[in-house]
Amino acid sequence: MDKKHQKRKYDYDAISNDYKSGLSLPKLVKKYGVSLPHAHRICIAAGVMRSQSKAAFLWYGINLLDWHKLQRVNNSETRVLSLPFSTLKKLGFKREQELIGKWVIENKKLFLEIKVKK
Repeated sequence: MDKKHQKRKYDYDAISNDYKSGLSLPKLVKKYGVSLPHAHRICIAAGVMRSQSKAAFLWYGINLLDWHKLQRVNNSETRVLSLPFSTLKKLGFKREQELIGKWVIENKKLFLEIKVKK
């Protein structure tokens, strides 16, 4: 059997689709047990490699495609969400501004509206 028709060890489509959906290369490595260079080659071959700026946003900012843990407060039912300043900065807010937020529920989804306190 020639190399082209051999069964692949990894699901290339699943790996490239997860990467396209926002999963980072290190997370692909952990999820699929593939090496980092191999995951990189799979994504290049599939044409889904992100630009460096998009990858940097996903690395340093909040990746809105990933789920984040909502930490309990003192074993109560209350949950806390931490919002890094880097994300607020991308939205145009300045460090010295006093901000207020309001939660909005729409179509069973929760949104946070943020504005400068007047």
